[in-house]
Amino acid sequence: MNNSKNNSCNNAALRSSSSSANFPVTPDLPNNEYPVAPLPPENKPVIPLPPENKPVIPLPDYPVTPDLPNNEYPVPPIGQGNCSSQIPSGYCRVRMFHAATNFPRLNVTIGTKLVASQLQYSKFSRFELIRDGFITVTITDNASPRTMFFRKNIAFRSGDTVTLAIIATQRGMEVLTVPERLCLNRPRNSSFIRFANLSQDSAPSDLVLYDGRVVFADVVFKEVTSYRRARPGDYGFFIDETSRRPMPLLNDIETAEELPIVISDSYIPGYGEIDPSLSFYLRMKPGYMYTVYMIGLAQNSGGTPLPGMTDIGLMTVISELR
Repeated sequence: MNNSKNNSCNNAALRSSSSSANFPVTPDLPNNEYPVAPLPPENKPVIPLPPENKPVIPLPDYPVTPDLPNNEYPVPPIGQGNCSSQIPSGYCRVRMFHAATNFPRLNVTIGTKLVASQLQYSKFSRFELIRDGFITVTITDNASPRTMFFRKNIAFRSGDTVTLAIIATQRGMEVLTVPERLCLNRPRNSSFIRFANLSQDSAPSDLVLYDGRVVFADVVFKEVTSYRRARPGDYGFFIDETSRRPMPLLNDIETAEELPIVISDSYIPGYGEIDPSLSFYLRMKPGYMYTVYMIGLAQNSGGTPLPGMTDIGLMTVISELR
């Protein structure tokens, strides 16, 4: 009898403590008939699907390559190459660019490896795999191998792709490291362009579209700009001395077909008077990276040619990589 009373008291105490703690409990339903979420009508989805072959969210209207008759693209510029292939661990990819005015054909050795032989002015060598680390770069005269123009330790980093630009300076010869690697996730339907001033006696220069919009401004000797994204298409460019006047804003590049007509050869709306050092056309293809190198001696920039230099005029060399 006492045990029965004690059990009753204990059960009451448990119910009281459970009630005070407010623990949720599963309700008792007849025959365990728990409710379920209502289902949609048979063979019909809950959310309506978009029309066949169309995305739910509209995609951006990326530009496409302009239609050309019979795919008649111009001959690829000097320095065409592929930077997208895999680089083995512990190596980097290197090429040479001869931009040193008044120097003969060159031989270039990195460590003990000959990476360029009989390299002519304004030409690129092919890419070579080089071990990372500090390695001695030696540049000699191809016709007279004992004549050494340059010898210096240069740092090479694993995984990098670089162009070593050989340039002439007041002290003789110098090598400028130009990185070539762009982000791997770049849009395939875009082109990329940058400007490098390797003319040792040039004034600061602008790269300007034919309609007067400035793509790059005030680029000095040995400066390589960062890349700008551009729509694939045909472009006309001027390279002009940077003026002291207020510069117009840099705008997005448009294709040549959409450019307004230039009023005269010496005046461009939005830019003003222009006496270009160089002018050229460039057809940019989607997925490619373009570097516009300005090399040679300036003739109309007001610069003074270096002692002993021949009159090698300004020129542009285009590097096209993907």
